[in-house]
Amino acid sequence: MEQAADMNHCFVALLGVLFAGERIAAQAVWKVCLDPAAVTADFADLPPAVAAASPGDTILVYRLPGGVVQYYTAPVIDKPLNIVGCLPGVVAPGPTKVNVRGVIDIVGIDAGEVLSISNIRMDHDSWVGMPNQSGIRALGCGGSLVFEGFDFNNGGVVNQVLRFESCGQVVLRGGYWNLGAAVDVINSNLLMVTSQMWRQPPSWINPSYAYTSTFPGISLVNSTATILSSYVDSYPFSWTLGPSQPSVLMDTSTLYLGAGARLGVAGGSFYTLQPGPCFAYVDSRALISQPSITQLPQVTPAVIHGMLHDPISAAEPFGLRTVGPQSGFALIAMGQLLPTPLPTTLGELWLDPSDLFPVGLVALSSTDGTYTDTQNCPLAAPSGVPFVFQSLTLAPDGTLALTMPSPFTVGWPDTVIP
Repeated sequence: MEQAADMNHCFVALLGVLFAGERIAAQAVWKVCLDPAAVTADFADLPPAVAAASPGDTILVYRLPGGVVQYYTAPVIDKPLNIVGCLPGVVAPGPTKVNVRGVIDIVGIDAGEVLSISNIRMDHDSWVGMPNQSGIRALGCGGSLVFEGFDFNNGGVVNQVLRFESCGQVVLRGGYWNLGAAVDVINSNLLMVTSQMWRQPPSWINPSYAYTSTFPGISLVNSTATILSSYVDSYPFSWTLGPSQPSVLMDTSTLYLGAGARLGVAGGSFYTLQPGPCFAYVDSRALISQPSITQLPQVTPAVIHGMLHDPISAAEPFGLRTVGPQSGFALIAMGQLLPTPLPTTLGELWLDPSDLFPVGLVALSSTDGTYTDTQNCPLAAPSGVPFVFQSLTLAPDGTLALTMPSPFTVGWPDTVIP
């Protein structure tokens, strides 16, 4: 208990130093609300706000209380921004998501830049008629794209777009993705942490435009994907639309399955599209089914540790978990997210070295190598800024290694209207 209290005090102090000491560059904050009478806002929809913002600005997107669902228009984003959905003035555990419809097109996030989109929900459905395209389409982004607490809900219909092509780093953390087609990752790097991907059954409400063929969960082409403490469903036989499909389909790609990764059963876990240079590195703590066909990549046992945490809102508690070597130690650190991970002999460093702060040194469990703690996020923590937790672990045999990271953004505090 004393160790946890010391860590919590340290974490609160760290964010306070970052914020008060102006280690985080001050940028403009734009407010977007569909009902200008309810909140004093700069814009009534997202596209004009994105057009007006400068690189590094924060855009707060309001969801008004009440039972009416309000939809914002998906924008074209061509600059690094922090876009944050919030429901101000209402007490609710964790961040509240804002509804957006259409296709978020992302281009021009260059190497060294970060785009973060937090607490957004996209509904891709239609009760009658052909549904419009909906989803995310990112092309030619050498920097990092961070989707924190992002939910995508396919209603079992066609015209889904989830495509990341030629992107330096795509981070999916803490989201739910109900799919009606594969997530296409082409010439890109994908990190998936504490997220879930499910296959939405074909629509029975709008059967004329229900999707009609099977698909993998993630399709990797000339790409690298790391999955940690996340679930990716496989396509079951029972829907009778065709042959079952795996959770991950690989073509000239590399897959890392870390602690807590779970891949679906019905269609197998992962396999290659055709014989080729595909590789899979699998931690013994990952849970995968055996593929139902023999077309496998080269599989190598690996040790892939990680950091995990609950959704984080200012002035609220959240759970923080380290997964490392049994009976080992972990030095937990926090800082701003590097736009491009830095290769080291101990693994990739995702923390900005100039803003790296130690949170605490902890002993890991002798049974599963974990340490769990509850932290409190300070009220003054800046919303939307991409931070990250990462640990340096020490195994009993003296091996040092960096865990995989857990990026995060801070949700807007309850009861406070920005």
